[in-house]
Amino acid sequence: MRRWVSRAREAKILRARELRRKLTIAERKAWEILRDRRMLGFKFRRQHIIHGFIVDFYCHELKLVLEIDGKGHASPDRVQYDAARTQRLEMSGLQIVRLRNREVGKETLRDLVQSLAHRSPSPRSGGARG
Repeated sequence: MRRWVSRAREAKILRARELRRKLTIAERKAWEILRDRRMLGFKFRRQHIIHGFIVDFYCHELKLVLEIDGKGHASPDRVQYDAARTQRLEMSGLQIVRLRNREVGKETLRDLVQSLAHRSPSPRSGGARG
């Protein structure tokens, strides 16, 4: 059984690597804005695995999952899957934000990160830690 789990995890890692190489235009734009702590000093990861799901972008400090949704997310099956996935991730204490491709921009991302940074204490801000 453990060997099967390891193979499943390995397959997920390979899929995440593949997705990193094949970013959509909007994901590539977001990554250029978020990478290397360019967004207010917060570290973002792309195509990161959390609870068995590959999320577009993740910031551990903010407990933020950022999803960039293209046209493929409009189908009824995909909407249902995304809702279940969001619920599972939120149950683990993560904040899920979905942006459409056309909404990705430096100002939008900065406003989003700033609003979340003010709400959640961070070690760099001297806020209380739990």
